[in-house]
Amino acid sequence: DVENNLVVGFVSGIDDHDYFGYLKKSALTLHNVIMINRGMLPLHGAMAHIHLNSGRSANIIIVGDSGAGKSETLEAFRSIAGEGNVDIRVIFDDMGVLGSDNEGHVVAYGTEIGAFVRLDDLQPGYAYSEVDRSIFMNPQLTNARVVIPISEYDFITSGHTVDAPLYANNHEEVDEAHPLLEFF
Repeated sequence: DVENNLVVGFVSGIDDHDYFGYLKKSALTLHNVIMINRGMLPLHGAMAHIHLNSGRSANIIIVGDSGAGKSETLEAFRSIAGEGNVDIRVIFDDMGVLGSDNEGHVVAYGTEIGAFVRLDDLQPGYAYSEVDRSIFMNPQLTNARVVIPISEYDFITSGHTVDAPLYANNHEEVDEAHPLLEFF
């Protein structure tokens, strides 16, 4: 609705749609349309600010298809941070948008304050250790999900300069022809 600056989506309330992802992905699609209309680029990925004990820091983005390991990589970073080696703040875990600041730098913004992950993708018991601040979706079923708040709204929407974009590729086997880490 251009006249009223309004976008509308619809998810029917039938049993086949009894999965939170249908609602979440519909809302994110509407958000992405708004961001595109504002001249920004939506992306499917994860972003974190990493600050090492040495004083060095970087904002990294990991993009890739579903199941490539973006959220799992952030969880691995968070477990390393828990050992006192590094401080990490998640900016986004699933969807973000890229834009530019007044000086022409690429900056990224998060779209949601929580991680929406499969229970099976987390370390056993991790989600339940966060039960006081999590929302569980069908934990007894296959493809069970959990929403875990990980960042504050003001932080994810403040705009963060992108220092390193990474691509997670889950389409090729890791071998001599396809090393674990490649530089473009």
